[in-house]
This record gives sequence, structure tokens and C-alpha cells, in this order.
Amino acid sequence: MTVFQSYDWYKWLNNALLVEKVKNKFRKCTYIVCLDDKEIPVLIAPVQIIKRSIYFKGIGIKKAVYFIGRKGYTDYLNFIYNEFNEQGTKELIDYIKNKYRIHSFVFENVFEKTAFADFIQREYVIERISKGSCAALFLPETLDLYKSKLKKHAKQNIRTAINRQARDDLSLSHTVVYEIDSSLQNELLSIRSQRLKSKEKRDITKLTSKIYNWVRKNFVCRFNANQNVFVTEVPQWCFLVKNDNQIISFFWGVFDSARKCYYVILAGVDQDYSWYSPSISHLYQWITELYESDNRDIKIIDFTNGDERYKIDIGGTIRYVLNMNALV
Repeated sequence: MTVFQSYDWYKWLNNALLVEKVKNKFRKCTYIVCLDDKEIPVLIAPVQIIKRSIYFKGIGIKKAVYFIGRKGYTDYLNFIYNEFNEQGTKELIDYIKNKYRIHSFVFENVFEKTAFADFIQREYVIERISKGSCAALFLPETLDLYKSKLKKHAKQNIRTAINRQARDDLSLSHTVVYEIDSSLQNELLSIRSQRLKSKEKRDITKLTSKIYNWVRKNFVCRFNANQNVFVTEVPQWCFLVKNDNQIISFFWGVFDSARKCYYVILAGVDQDYSWYSPSISHLYQWITELYESDNRDIKIIDFTNGDERYKIDIGGTIRYVLNMNALV
């Protein structure tokens, strides 16, 4: 079970859902629990029931059962359980199907090699299936083993970035913080907005495209909670790279101290400093420092959704999630 199936994560999601005024017009969000013969919960299904189908040529959303948290910052979704229970899963799906008279279930961002994913594909008719990519860095026991995970070109790129910084008299530093106040939030969002704006300029070149994206964005909002990116219920962390006191790049996310897993949900770099690759070069230096200080509090750096090159260059492993449209 990942942090995205934790009580604290869903507590945050509930806060986002409760303030929405349109949610009941289009969908019902609910948690359905499967109990064993001793009335002990074995499965919890965090689902949203889409009551009306508004869908045309691939645009919109079908009347179906979906996970709570889709289209937000939750990258790994599933039913919630300690040990997977096939009978409980089948009974729970049958209950939802009969209660809401819906035969279409959409299971998104489910890890590929899980008992749940195997069960769904084996037991039900899959109308459509696609793969998504995620990446995570599993830190090995020693620094030498970690360095052996890096390819030659990745090591060279890191050396080049560090040399560029020294050549241009940049004295960059990095730090990790666990308290994210409103001032820091605004700084991080300002840096991230640079990337989003540059992407919009590339993607939106015509008036028709602008109209399409505006309609699509506002339509999706009718079916998905408008989530404030910075979670308060789940412990946060942020890796900052600074030039003097100016933040020039960051990785932000949440962490699970029990699993010693740090999740990266947002990343950003000041475009004026992108030439120096501050994120990747200083993340490498930080990881090196963890080994040198014998820090065992971090075992996994999970970069979540996406297979961007830097995630692989830093030693990450690609993992796959499935999006399955099932007819039950």
C-alpha cells in the first residue's frame, strides 16, 4: 500500500471534495467496505459513481465507477487492503454494480504487477487497456552500488553541470525542508508556472486549440475535485536548490516514514538556470551525502508519474501502471 492509499491522503482528498458545490450534480463519492465473517474490514473501495454520461468521440466522461482521486495528484490507485482478497473484491464489485446499476468500471493508475490488476483482467471483460509509466529510485546498500546504477552518459552530464556552475562562479547549495509555509508555496508555484506557460505556448498555437483546451479543462472540473496541490494532512518534504537565497529548482512531495519512501509530486526549475541542470546535479550530490552520513531513513525516492529522462539518469527504475476499462 502506498501513501496514496493511506488514511491521511484520503482525509486531504475529502477536504477537497467537501468544498465542491457541483459534485452531487454529477457524481457520488463514497467508501464501500467489505467485511469478513467476524465483521473485520478486509477491503475498502474509494470510488466515485458518475451518474450521468456526457461523452462524445473520446471527449467527456462515461457513466461508470471510478477511483476517488483520479485526475489529481494521486499517482497510484487501487482498492485499500493489507492482503488482497479475491472473493471480497468480487463481492464488493457486484455490490456496487447492483446498487448503482452500472456495469462499467474504470480502474486507472493501478500498478501492473499486482494481484488486483491480475484479478480484474482475469475475471472481467476488458474493453480497453493502456499502460502508463512511473519511476522510482531504490537506493542500494552502498554508494558504489548506487554509482554502478548510473550510465556513463548520466555521470558525464552530472560532471558537466557541476563544472559549468564552477566556471560561471555559481555557488549553488541544496537543502531539504519539512515545513512548507505559504511564502515558500508561492515561490515554488512561481517557478513551476514558468514550465507550464512555456508548454502552453508550444501546445496552444491556434484559437481553436485555445477554445478546445478551455472547454476540456472546465468540463473535467465538473467531475474531479479541484485539489490544492500542497497537502497538509500528509507529511511533506521539499528538496531545494538555491543560488544564495534564491530558489532556482525544487522537488516537492510527501513521504512515508514507515516505508522510508519519499514521493516526488511536483518539480520545477527556474528557466534562467536550466543550463546548469541544478536539480539533477544536486540531487546526485544529496544522495551521495546520504550514503556518506550513513543515513538509512530514506530507501526509496519515488518520482511517481512519468518517465522523464532525468528519473532514469539518476538511477531510477521504470515501473508501469495500467488503465483498464472493465465490463462487469
